Amino acid sequence: MKKKNLMRLLSLGLTAVMAFSCLTGCGKSESTGSESESSASAQVESKTDAAEQTGDAAEEESSTKVTFPLEESVKMSVFVQIRPNVDNFEDNAMTKWLEEQTNIEFEFVVAESAEVDTKLNLLLSTGEYPDLIMGMNVGSSLQSMYGEEGVFIPLNDYIEDTTYIKQMFEEYPQVLDSLTMEDGNVYKIPMVNDALHMQSNHKMFINQVWLDNLGLKMPTTTEEFREVLRAFKEDDPNGNGIADEIPMAGSPKGWNASVENFLMDAFVYDPGVQSGAKRLFVQDGQVVASYTQDAYKEGLKYIQSLFDEGLIARDSFTMDGQGLKNLAYSSDDVVLGCFPGGAQSNAYTVTDPQVAEYTALEPLMGPDGVQTAFYNPYACIGASGMCITDKCEYPEIAMALADLLCSPEGTMWNHSGEQGVDWDWLPEDTDMVGINGKKARYWAKTMPSDRMNAYWNQNGPDYLSSDLRLSQAVDPENPTNEVFLYEMTVNRYLPHCPDISEILPPLVFNQETQTEISTLAATIDPYVDEMVAAFCLGEDIDANWDTFLKTLEDMGLSKLLGYYQEGLDKYNSK
Repeated sequence: MKKKNLMRLLSLGLTAVMAFSCLTGCGKSESTGSESESSASAQVESKTDAAEQTGDAAEEESSTKVTFPLEESVKMSVFVQIRPNVDNFEDNAMTKWLEEQTNIEFEFVVAESAEVDTKLNLLLSTGEYPDLIMGMNVGSSLQSMYGEEGVFIPLNDYIEDTTYIKQMFEEYPQVLDSLTMEDGNVYKIPMVNDALHMQSNHKMFINQVWLDNLGLKMPTTTEEFREVLRAFKEDDPNGNGIADEIPMAGSPKGWNASVENFLMDAFVYDPGVQSGAKRLFVQDGQVVASYTQDAYKEGLKYIQSLFDEGLIARDSFTMDGQGLKNLAYSSDDVVLGCFPGGAQSNAYTVTDPQVAEYTALEPLMGPDGVQTAFYNPYACIGASGMCITDKCEYPEIAMALADLLCSPEGTMWNHSGEQGVDWDWLPEDTDMVGINGKKARYWAKTMPSDRMNAYWNQNGPDYLSSDLRLSQAVDPENPTNEVFLYEMTVNRYLPHCPDISEILPPLVFNQETQTEISTLAATIDPYVDEMVAAFCLGEDIDANWDTFLKTLEDMGLSKLLGYYQEGLDKYNSK
């Protein structure tokens, strides 16, 4: 680090200190209006190497704060990737805002989305990497490997002196846990996007209009659900006089739209893909596979019986996400009774009138009283973030930049676009309400923005807390679909979620172990998918169950579970 340059840049006499006085806490306090929200401060204590300094010089520099805008400009090179509606980072409204706020001159190393992994790995392996790595592709294995090699610098000490980043980790301790590597260091500042409906997004959408037309109650058990599907098939609920109704359909390629995701939770917890693992959860402290449990076998028999009666479309295991939509739109009349997924967009464009016919079905109770909902308390952890490399001459300034990006204003720029055009804060006396029904704090045209190069679209870190996200203004006469998803999640799904101790958290593995896990999973997961489909579609479950379990053991399932158990034990010991 060039200490003299840093001292020249960080003047104690700077008076342009800008603060988010009314959004301190990232969503915990009420806004006082756009006038007081118009600027941000970023102050981080300068870290020093005592071995390089003595006496007054060390004391002087250790008390220095980074205050934006810098008195003298600095350059920083940044790796970023092309994102939807973002193909130019130089001529970009957010870049210009950041440069005005910080006096940092950015030099971008840009990767197309399709080449991001290849380009990033090449830069890191050849030593030609820039000061900062931002984007979606620095997972725990890369953090661990390049952190140990010294390419990524540890951020622990810098975190202590931030404002918004520190608040983020205090509010979401699971995020900090997931970023702490085996050596105890944190090498990445993440993106946190806490959309509440994402915490439980294995939903089932059922046609309320059809239920009303047939005089049926909302089903609450697996057998009541069967009776409803029978009625959907046989009693012409759309009233067109044609037997064109499809009681239920799904897709393994849609967003959590596999037919077994929702239904299996009435028998045993089935997380689908979670924390990088497939169908694994924690039972009494032990990592187990849902598909080896006796209850899973019973769930398969139930789903098979629905297929046998023609109550689920048989191509639900083969059609892609577009195929499910084509099925939903195959007639001018509504023909689809139920479909699983994270949102109605699996089957319909959410602005189409058909969507209004559907509501979310509460988790069903199975024959043994099991009634669970998918739960992912780690859903708020985004793939994007920022790592500071050893090429960066001014890591204190880089960390202050990260803190600015995690401020409410920085976060809104990164998610919604240009302030005053794509979004803005509302006055304190507004009578508008947010997604959660409380006083709104900002309006936004769309999130994310639909304008080209108005923002970075979630390149780098930010901190969209639940409070901040839910305080987006909505029209009560024409609410956004997120209002519906929020209400359904809070009222119908979260009450049935398992304890966080049963959820497999994001685990950190070294490169060798991660490679071994990936190799094992590449054989086991497709086999399970194949057999789940075969069993549901009619293969004799009892006659083939022992062979199924033995094949899994031969493929190395116990070894795979052992790796995850070791990772979980280390995670719990932090």
